[in-house]
Amino acid sequence: MQKLSHDKFVRLDDLVSLLDTSESTVRRDLDELESERKLHRVHGGAELPHSLQEEFTNQQKSIKNIQEKS
Repeated sequence: MQKLSHDKFVRLDDLVSLLDTSESTVRRDLDELESERKLHRVHGGAELPHSLQEEFTNQQKSIKNIQEKS
C-alpha cells in the first residue's frame, strides 16, 4: 500500500518482484483490498480510488504548507 499511495498506480509484475511471491497471491490480495475499497483494480495492476487520491493530495498540500511556514 505504501508504493501505491506514493505512485498512485502499481503494476502487478512490480508487486510480484517487490514482495517475492506468486502472481496468484498478489492477485488474491489485490482482490481483497479492492473489496475493502482500498484500491481499484485495473488491467495489469491497481490504482488508488479517486477518493483516496484526493485525500493524499490534501495531506501533501498540508505538509507543504507546514514546511513553508517553518
